[in-house]
Amino acid sequence: MFVNLSRLGKSGTGMWQYSQKFVGAIHALGKLDGIICAEPHKNHFSTYGCEIITVPEWVANTSNISRLRPLLWFVYSQWLALRLMFKLNGKQVVSTTHHALPLLRNQVITIHDLRPF
Repeated sequence: MFVNLSRLGKSGTGMWQYSQKFVGAIHALGKLDGIICAEPHKNHFSTYGCEIITVPEWVANTSNISRLRPLLWFVYSQWLALRLMFKLNGKQVVSTTHHALPLLRNQVITIHDLRPF
């Protein structure tokens, strides 16, 4: 299983805590094959000893707020999904945020809050 943390954001938030515990639980079960994360988070998640696929900081959710970032992510996620299609070889991808990777079939997305809907 690959865990998609590419749009996780800064550490210390509730989403960060949830994702950290989720990755720890999957690792403890021996099911963690890899993590997709932002470049600044690579060192933190490399402690799990699995494959790390990094996403450039200019598309990841970081402390820098930009109206352009969602558009950049949309374009970049298409390329990332094509790259991962061959690398994943049918393994499941779990996103701990609501940011899915397009074109991938075997994927689970976490939705934390439905109040806006």
